[in-house]
Parts: sequence; structure tokens; C-alpha cells
Amino acid sequence: MISVLNRLLPLSGSRVYRLLFLAFLAACSPKTTPKVVERIEPAPDREVKTKPKLETLPEEKPVEKPEMVLSLVLPFELTSINYKTAGLKDIAKAEIAIDFYQGFKMGLDSVAHNLGANFKLQVYDSKDDPANIAILAAKAGIKNSDLIVGPIFPNGIKAFATYSKNMQKLVVSPLAASGPEQFNNPYLITVNNSLEQHTLSAVNFIKSDLKPKKSS
Repeated sequence: MISVLNRLLPLSGSRVYRLLFLAFLAACSPKTTPKVVERIEPAPDREVKTKPKLETLPEEKPVEKPEMVLSLVLPFELTSINYKTAGLKDIAKAEIAIDFYQGFKMGLDSVAHNLGANFKLQVYDSKDDPANIAILAAKAGIKNSDLIVGPIFPNGIKAFATYSKNMQKLVVSPLAASGPEQFNNPYLITVNNSLEQHTLSAVNFIKSDLKPKKSS
């Protein structure tokens, strides 16, 4: 048996043109190789270690302690004594005032140093004169005092009592041996024992230690 190859059927014109056009496009198109795009992963966030900032606290200013105003009213008698001709009796009162001032100032300096307290010390000459004491009582420095020390002698204390009560200021009697009730001043503070207290202590000492006997 003899096989005969079949003849190819002639192609139509439209199909020929279409094949030729595709072959032309295939020949003219540039050969390109596919680009490999490398995907770059984002770098992980790095923890930046920074030194912690030191908090600066505001500077504390030293607290200023309130100032305590003290007034000394002492009989210096600066204008009434002639120091060229004065005798010991004439300057006796002034000596007491000077000695007391020096001792008071030393004690005040010690308290200020040890306790860190602030004091303002004002010194006035009473002249041991009621009229001059009235003038001093009207001064702003006396009225603004936290504590008044003096006058020393009874006449001056009595003269100052009225003004002390009106101002409601505490007054210290540093040397007088009279009780505060004798001056009718609720703002008066006495430091020394009264004469009655001295007498009572002397009597108790005599009774307990000397043991006196009654004479027949």
C-alpha cells in the first residue's frame, strides 16, 4: 500500500499577511532579559541609647529668718553729766547703764551666733526723766519693737507703764527688785526676785539652818 502525502491547502490572503506581520514584529522586537528587582528590606530601627538628662533642681535660697527688734531704754544721761567734773556719785547711774548694755550685747551676740537668729538692737537714753521717757514712747522705733528692756529704776518704770499698756508691748525690768503688781502694768516682766521673796528666803534659811533659839 502506497501512502501519498496530502498537499497543503493554499492559505488565504488575509491569513498570509497576518502571519507575515507577526513574524516581522517578532524579528524587530528587541530581546530583553527580565530585570531582577532586589527587594531591600527596611533596616530595623536602631535603639539610640542616649544618656538620661539629669534633672536640675532649682537652687533653694536660704530662708531669711525674721528679724526681732529689741529696744534698750537705759539711763546713760549723755547730755546731763559733765564728764570732766563729774564724780563717782554723778556717774553711778550711767555706769549701771553702760555695764548692763555691755553684758546684754554679749549675751545677744552669743544667742545670734548659736541659734542663727537675727536681731536688731536699738539703744535709747532714758535720762531717768519721765518727760524724756514720754518722748521716747512716741518714737516709731519704740512702737515697732518686739521687746523693750528698761527703764531700770522705779520712777522710769512707772512713767513708762502707761505707754506700755497703750502699745501692748512687753517690757522687761532687768534690775528692779519690786514686784510687777506695784507698777499696775500687765505687760511688765520682772527678772529679779522681789524684796518679799528675798525676805522669805532669808527667814526660811534662818529657821532651817541656823535654828535660832528663843531667849527666855
